[in-house]
Amino acid sequence: MIRIRPEVEKRIIQLTNYLHAEYSTNFAINLDEIVEDEGIILHYDDYENAFDGMFLIDLGKHHIHLNIARGNYKKSGRGRFSLAHELGHYLIDEHHEDIRIGKLKPHPSFLKNSQIDIYEREADHFAANLLMPKDKFYNACGGRNFDWNLIEDLSKKFKTSRLATLIRFPNVIRHEVFVLGSENSIIKWFIISDDFPKMKHKFKRGGNLPNSALANQHKNGISTIIDTDPNDWFITWGGKSDRDMYEQCYFAEAYNQVITLLWFL
Repeated sequence: MIRIRPEVEKRIIQLTNYLHAEYSTNFAINLDEIVEDEGIILHYDDYENAFDGMFLIDLGKHHIHLNIARGNYKKSGRGRFSLAHELGHYLIDEHHEDIRIGKLKPHPSFLKNSQIDIYEREADHFAANLLMPKDKFYNACGGRNFDWNLIEDLSKKFKTSRLATLIRFPNVIRHEVFVLGSENSIIKWFIISDDFPKMKHKFKRGGNLPNSALANQHKNGISTIIDTDPNDWFITWGGKSDRDMYEQCYFAEAYNQVITLLWFL
């Protein structure tokens, strides 16, 4: 896994906390005010499948391009995350300077290589903290148990996409949550909360979902919550397999993926 540089992470937390305090009245931050105050020229246009967002400097002027062809509309959750991500490239000193001097070329936000990965991870971290600061996110949960309704409510409060909100949850809240994305029953990615029991997986990225996985049959909308057997997903031990584990899915149309939620109460 690509690690965020410690000195950059410290400044990201300080800067995003400051910006959220300055540019939000409650939970949702006003990104347009930041763009206006910084004098950034913002473009929403159809760039086909070329990128989600791109930050560049042209003749001394700062531009952010957002691709509506990939769902990055002005008020959409996905558009807000892409804008926050590109603001990360602008506001993180190392990113801005490396783009200015040409060390880091303007690039699609989903492009992957050894040079770009660290910048992308740091910009994602910036966006998540800018849109959903840890303390506010924690307080917004109000001690509620984890389920899809909680993610929906948080998404509305912070004006973020459901997927971005769901990915943020295990990074902030102490709860036993496992989140997994799949396409045509092939596992694309997964994230695990620190509190989730340490059990060896019976699956891997690029491999098939367990045969019993709800996502194998789920195609649209949000599923009901079902009881599921931890032994179908993990090699369990120490009585962990005796606990009740729950499973729920939703179809993320923008990404053509089924998102699986697994959790213990």
